[in-house]
Parts: sequence; structure tokens; C-alpha cells
Amino acid sequence: MKDYQPVKTGWELEKYKQAIKEGKEDEVFLGDGEFMIRHRESFFEGITDMEVLIRYCLFPLYEEGDRDIVRRTENILKDFVASGEINKLYQVLSYFSVQSSLIEHFTNLPFFIDISVYLRNILENIVNLANTKGDKKFSLIINWISQFPEFREYDNEVVENILSIRRELANKPQVVPSLEEIFPIDLDPTKIDSIGVVENHLEMLLLDSNKWRKPLEKQHLLKLQEKLNNYIHFIESKQYVDSYGDDFTEKVINLTFQYPPSDNGLAFLVQVQKVLQPT
Repeated sequence: MKDYQPVKTGWELEKYKQAIKEGKEDEVFLGDGEFMIRHRESFFEGITDMEVLIRYCLFPLYEEGDRDIVRRTENILKDFVASGEINKLYQVLSYFSVQSSLIEHFTNLPFFIDISVYLRNILENIVNLANTKGDKKFSLIINWISQFPEFREYDNEVVENILSIRRELANKPQVVPSLEEIFPIDLDPTKIDSIGVVENHLEMLLLDSNKWRKPLEKQHLLKLQEKLNNYIHFIESKQYVDSYGDDFTEKVINLTFQYPPSDNGLAFLVQVQKVLQPT
């Protein structure tokens, strides 16, 4: 493990400080209205990304001297659990999942929240939500509950009961869908999205209409590379000749993103430009 290094803060921290002034910190944790904090590659839309919240807001506030942020965070998480609302319970479990990952990879975290005081109420409220059929967030909550050793150590029987109730209601074995099943990446490598002739140039359009989500970034880049390779092969094998001839001053691939790419997506684009531009 290595020492935790602070991130460079920006608009995220300023937005959180504004929420403090307005007494709306709980809205940031949930992502209500103007106080939602997420990055372009964040997982779910319409909800605050807990990793961004912790690393770009809560930890920096603590390091600036706001030691009370620990107590306020604990209270917000307790209120979310007590509400019994699925979005709030999802955020609580998401918080502890991110915290667990940070503890696993770093030493000297600014602070951490003890999950043990939340275990009983979380389990009780999840039992009450066990008839929430078809909700993606509930499936992820169940997955977290089954993976957190603290829940099984606290009451393994209740954890198993939650899983069995879910199986009975669905009338099939408990299956937590993969992230790729929930958010499929639509990039058909065999298809040329658009092709035509513009000012003696052969121009091809490669359209990526997928949102960039951090957990699926590797798969996204692999599919994008596969599709781009097909475009390059199309040009190198001159498959366009029968339809468009071969009298072109340039052959251009326009790679267009419908949504802003992640940092690695941008790095991929820069590398592609370096490789293809000379040819």
C-alpha cells in the first residue's frame, strides 16, 4: 500500500462549500438538483458519485481544518439509512464501498467512518425493500451486502434471508447483472457509420454515442479500438474503390464522441492522431 495523496480540487469543493452555507450538505450526498457532484465517467446518472464526493470534497475539507465534517458525514449517512429510501441506501452502501477500496489501497487516509454502527439499521431497511423488483440499484445493494464481511459477521442469517427473499420474489436464482449488461457499450466493429466524398477527400465518420463510465472504461476502449481497426483495414484494403474510386488527396476518419470522453479516452484519441496523421 502507499500513502494517500490529496487530489487537485476545483469546482467540486466550491460547490460543496456553497451547500454548507445553504445548509444542504445532505443534498450533495444524494445529488439533488444543483448540488449533484459527479464526473463525466461516473456510473449512474442523476446521483452524486461517492468517490468524487469523498476524494474531492470531504477529504479536502478535513485537511483544510474542518474536523466537524466527520460528525456531519456520520449523521447524514445515519439519516439516509433511517429513511429506508432505495436511492439513499444505495448512496450509503456506495460510500462504504468506496471507503473500503481506499482503505485497501492507501494508508494515512484523512478519516474513515466506522460501518459497524450502521449494520443493524441497514439490514432491517433492506429487508423492507426486498420486494423492489427490477431495480438496478437494489441489485447492486444486494451485491454489496453479500460481499461486505461486516454484514455476514454481524448477522449471516439475515444476509442469507435477504438473498433468499430476493430469489423467491424473482422466482429464479439471485443473479446480479454485470455492468456490461446494465450499460451495454454500443460499438459495432463491422459497421462503417458514415462515408462520403468531401472536396476530393474520402471522409469516414466513426460515432461513439456511449457515455464514459469508469468501471467500464477498459471495455469501452477495447471496443473503440476494434472498431477503429476495422476502419483502418477498410482503407488499407481499398474496399471503397468500387463505390468511390481512388483519386483522393486525403482519406479522413472523423472520430466523434457524443459524450465527453474520460481522461483515458482523450489520451487514446491523442495517440490515434499521432499514429494516423503521418499516413
